[in-house]
Amino acid sequence: MRAAAFHLLACLLGDRGLVAVAAVMAATAGLAAFLGSMTLVEGRESALVLAASTLRLGLALGVIALVGGYLDRLRQSEERDLLLSLPLSRLRLVVGWWLGATTVACVLTAVAALIVGALGGERVVAWGAGLALEGAVVAAFTVFAGISLGRSLTIGAALVFYAFARLSGLLAAVAATRAATLGPWGGVVEAVAGLMPRLDRCVESGWLIAAPGGGLAMAPGLVLQALGLILVVLSMAAADLARGDGR
Repeated sequence: MRAAAFHLLACLLGDRGLVAVAAVMAATAGLAAFLGSMTLVEGRESALVLAASTLRLGLALGVIALVGGYLDRLRQSEERDLLLSLPLSRLRLVVGWWLGATTVACVLTAVAALIVGALGGERVVAWGAGLALEGAVVAAFTVFAGISLGRSLTIGAALVFYAFARLSGLLAAVAATRAATLGPWGGVVEAVAGLMPRLDRCVESGWLIAAPGGGLAMAPGLVLQALGLILVVLSMAAADLARGDGR
């Protein structure tokens, strides 16, 4: 399991992919903060919110691109056969990839936390913890998609998943208030809203300038939901990998 995680990290550091993503995140966050500071009122708060939102999106895109590219290269090379030959169960191998991908997310989270801290953000630890949890969920789905899909399809599928997860609050509201008027689609909306992790509640840029409020009170439930989803997704990825060995 550790071999799979270290292999992923070594490959990403070897081609400087992780460093490049961190640099792009820092540059775009700096630009967003500069634009936010130009507002006539509450320039500091606007800079923080814009920078934090940019960093959050950049982290998700970075994890998806880096992990998706790594698994695609691995799938097309003999390195995958080498890893599959190790005396590891397919689940442990998949968990190793996820741990490596989650480590990437944590490194990028640390970069993001340092940036918002330098900009004067408050409660950076709570914000960073939520961001790391979100990155772990995105990493799990990217590993699942990357087991059998090519790079483009993996990135596309992970982006669709992330978009729906970020909109899960809206979907839940629609399911609660409009499901009856949507006809057959009402059940679909309810199912998607129930299955999607509440990434909209994991991280809120407002935490950096105001009290977290109910966000931290919901933290245990969010963590349990995220861990449950990660377990299901990684189990599906291990089953898919095992089927691929048999073909």
